[in-house]
Amino acid sequence: MVETPDTENSGLINMLSIGCEITSETSTLPLLEILRIYCPQELREVAPQSMRSLTRVFLNGEWVGVHDDHSKLVEDLRNLRRQSCIHHEVGPLFL
Repeated sequence: MVETPDTENSGLINMLSIGCEITSETSTLPLLEILRIYCPQELREVAPQSMRSLTRVFLNGEWVGVHDDHSKLVEDLRNLRRQSCIHHEVGPLFL
């Protein structure tokens, strides 16, 4: 626990600010283009019956497509980030 002469919260905020990295906003356009390559199916073309077997892909809360092999998609996106094709600050839940 962090204790300070002021209040308990100020110590917590101080520790959070030391442990956090503040970044600037990154454009989503390059990642969106990559996702469109990896998820080429239009959402309108996907049959409702097949949705159970597909992984839904979202970017900032917007549904951009579906993919049939989620582990391959995650692996490919991680490799693209390691090769600097995707900005290093991009850290979706699955990457």
